[in-house]
Amino acid sequence: MTRLVDPFRARCHLALLVGMLLMVCQATGVAYARRIPVVRCPTTTGVSGPLRSTPPQIQVPGAPRGVVAYTNSEQFLVGPSSMQCDGQIGADGGAVLAAWPVGASKPGLHSHHSGITLTVIPACVGCKAEVVCPFFAGYASSLGFPCRTTVPLGERVVRPKRGLALFHDPSGVSGDGWPSGGPDAADGVVGFTRAPYGGVAYRATCTLPGYEHRVCSAVLRDVIRRYG
Repeated sequence: MTRLVDPFRARCHLALLVGMLLMVCQATGVAYARRIPVVRCPTTTGVSGPLRSTPPQIQVPGAPRGVVAYTNSEQFLVGPSSMQCDGQIGADGGAVLAAWPVGASKPGLHSHHSGITLTVIPACVGCKAEVVCPFFAGYASSLGFPCRTTVPLGERVVRPKRGLALFHDPSGVSGDGWPSGGPDAADGVVGFTRAPYGGVAYRATCTLPGYEHRVCSAVLRDVIRRYG
């Protein structure tokens, strides 16, 4: 059964998220920084050889207590310390990180349980277009790969600045969040940097119970800080 979405509540939630993210991203020297443990995830790679060494801790501005930084040895993804994780690194440098509750299966796009995911694409042009669609149709077209999808019904999107979009999939809405469609709302960020044939395209989603909203804010702030 499709759940009814309260448009006013969804807009308020997204407005609050945007305010929290921009307040920290635009401030300099205002947010406190906390050193959090680094957790190396089992990672598959497209090239042979050892993975890069990682520090035991990293500093994350505004990190709440009880979080860690999951890593595939290249990227970092903030999340609750109680999760399991998995990483992938392609031969062209494209990377994926995912963290999800212990005992659950790795989240698919519309899995109905909690999860946090990150995709970073530095080289593959078609992959960049796939990551930014349907939020930046003009950018995707400039890469030669026009978007074939549109923003799903019920998903809320704001674009606070060029090359950055924030989205919110309310509970029960199977949107662009990975994962989304379950009982927990999904908050996400999508962006790209620099010229079409340089920089990176990235997307992250945080889908956690409502009482962990502060954690999702920290997750997305850190993604914007690192890759935006």
